[in-house]
Amino acid sequence: MQQHLKRKYVKYLLHEVQVYFRLFPLLGSRLDHPQTVFLSASTLFMGDDMRFQQNKLSVPQQYQALCQNPLALRGEGTLRIGKFRFRYYAQPTPISRQYQIEILYSRYKRPNVFVLEPDLLALADGRKLPHVYQQKPPDLCLYMPNTGEWSPEKLISRTILPWSVVWLYYFENWLATDNWAGGGEHPNPGQESRRIKLLRKKFERRR
Repeated sequence: MQQHLKRKYVKYLLHEVQVYFRLFPLLGSRLDHPQTVFLSASTLFMGDDMRFQQNKLSVPQQYQALCQNPLALRGEGTLRIGKFRFRYYAQPTPISRQYQIEILYSRYKRPNVFVLEPDLLALADGRKLPHVYQQKPPDLCLYMPNTGEWSPEKLISRTILPWSVVWLYYFENWLATDNWAGGGEHPNPGQESRRIKLLRKKFERRR
């Protein structure tokens, strides 16, 4: 069983490396230190990322799709093995201000979506921000865990990114009316889907 897992992971790792270097000519400076793919391979094999699942989008695939999304104004980021950081500007309506947003994504964790500029707490003028996991920096609550709205099989560029723009639209409405019209039920901070929790436990037992 252990040999089967190792063969499966080696196949995955080779695929991941190939994707990185196919993306390198397209993304140019957006790909941070491609040589770390090989330098990190032995570390990855020893444990921290031995979590291969079929039908799951790879981190480079998620990153490439974000770079190609026209909603991400002036988007740029840093792609590394197993994770990326992507920053972009969003404008929910033609008369809205522009917001700088950062997406942090690591395999088998929910995407963290932070608003970097402007300061939402300053705009809120002392009011507690609605539908965030934390107040500073604001970590946006964009979907309900355990409902299948988002999972690692779905493109962040087609879910999380447009949802962040919708969140900003309702935020601006909330600033004016003090009423959150975006609906939804706010989950507990750090809540993960049951499937991801099971996968994490399986991985931890193998270490």
